[in-house]
Amino acid sequence: PGAGGLMRILNISNPAAMTLVSTFGTPGGYAAAYWVGNYVYATNYTNDVFEIWNVTNPAAPVAAGSISYPGAGLRRVVARDDVAYLSGAVANQVYVIDVANPLAPVQIASVAMGGQGSDDPPSFSPAFSPSGDRLYWGTILGSVTDPGVFYVIDITVPAAARRVRPFASFDSVHRRFGGPIMRVVRPH
Repeated sequence: PGAGGLMRILNISNPAAMTLVSTFGTPGGYAAAYWVGNYVYATNYTNDVFEIWNVTNPAAPVAAGSISYPGAGLRRVVARDDVAYLSGAVANQVYVIDVANPLAPVQIASVAMGGQGSDDPPSFSPAFSPSGDRLYWGTILGSVTDPGVFYVIDITVPAAARRVRPFASFDSVHRRFGGPIMRVVRPH
């Protein structure tokens, strides 16, 4: 995501002299973008829209499909095997989207994340387990006294995605001790 609420594609073949290839998107603000193959999956938090962009020609990206989530507070997105996973900060959900047809994405599941309300959605960039059957997602709340949550979502069957019992709390070393790592503690 770039300045002005649009996304940018840069040519970084020469890191000392990067060049702008294209600027694209819907005016507003993008929280996250994830590039897989010929598509960029993006969450527009201003408009609460999940967008898919065909970037086969990086100089001229073309809008493919989208799904609107009014009031969800869309934030992060990742994708794998024709499925995208995105978080809604206000809705406190992880939405599971079938993107096999990028022109017509379809929500196939949603996972309620529980927690402390609108400040406790999955907000860190998520990661897939090496085996691909789990999605790890963490968040930190606004308070130093609240350790936040580390979510584990079973995505063995994406249409039946579910939060694995239980989620564990974690301390952010970044906030508590000034470092960019976290300590995972046993589930409660």
